[in-house]
Amino acid sequence: MTTMVEELSVRYPKLKAIVFDTVLSPDIFKTPQELTQYYNDFSDQYWAAKKFGTKIGIEVACNAVKLSNILRTRACQGKVALTPDGYISSCSRISSPQENLYDTFIYGKINQGKIEIDSHKFFGIMEENNIYTRQECQTCYARWNCGGGCWLFSKSFPKEFEKPFCNFTKESLKKNLYETIKKT
Repeated sequence: MTTMVEELSVRYPKLKAIVFDTVLSPDIFKTPQELTQYYNDFSDQYWAAKKFGTKIGIEVACNAVKLSNILRTRACQGKVALTPDGYISSCSRISSPQENLYDTFIYGKINQGKIEIDSHKFFGIMEENNIYTRQECQTCYARWNCGGGCWLFSKSFPKEFEKPFCNFTKESLKKNLYETIKKT
């Protein structure tokens, strides 16, 4: 990631911010151990890139890592992501009928210039994944910053993959808090 920040700063000298995101693909990670290793590598590379970015005046961020200044009961507040076909998805990562979870995340459409929302489905999406409905969140110290984790992640991966995701989230929060304290 540091190389990416450096290259982008050279190609686009007016660039002031870069946002990275983690990969979300059950096809890439066959075991929870592979996912854990990916998150460890991502974290190491992210913090190195962030440090480098600070040196050259570019803010490096990642929504999956920057948690300390966020308080929420749900990881994703429900998006209005318009697909190329005019449907409304609750996740910007779900946009094609060819995706397995497309029907799960679609809750509306644009029809003859009017917005049609399935309110029942939308509220169901909002209620399903949050710190109140997820048992494992009840005693977690990171729950108010994590918000119960990414719904797409929990729908995409088998249950045993949640521990690496939760550990990554907790470690990211700790590192954020440490960095905040270090600045003061």
